[in-house]
Amino acid sequence: MPYLYTITRRLALNALRDLATLQRAIDALWTDMEKVINETEESLLLSDLRQFTESALVQLPPQQQLIFRMSRYQGLSYDEIAEQLHLSRNTVKNHLIAALKTLRTHFNQSDVAYFILISVGIGCGVG
Repeated sequence: MPYLYTITRRLALNALRDLATLQRAIDALWTDMEKVINETEESLLLSDLRQFTESALVQLPPQQQLIFRMSRYQGLSYDEIAEQLHLSRNTVKNHLIAALKTLRTHFNQSDVAYFILISVGIGCGVG
């Protein structure tokens, strides 16, 4: 009789251990899936934000577009842009200020940009 008890006890413990291992694997899978889903969602939202920004950028005058792209996308300073475009530093600065003002207005007037920014968690302590 003790032999049956020992076998039954070991089988029960093995089954519980297997169940716990399976549950850990399921939990890990859900965690990984949530991470992938969040990363994918954020990637899509950031892509939408880039598209929205690009649509606003193409409405700027060509010189403002160029200076904005050189400043923000290429990371060039006023002096570097001025040198490359053969403009004064103040002209570059004025074009960039005008471009930023126009873009800011475009973003402020759009509920789409606000929704994207809130969804991504920018500026609201979420994320």
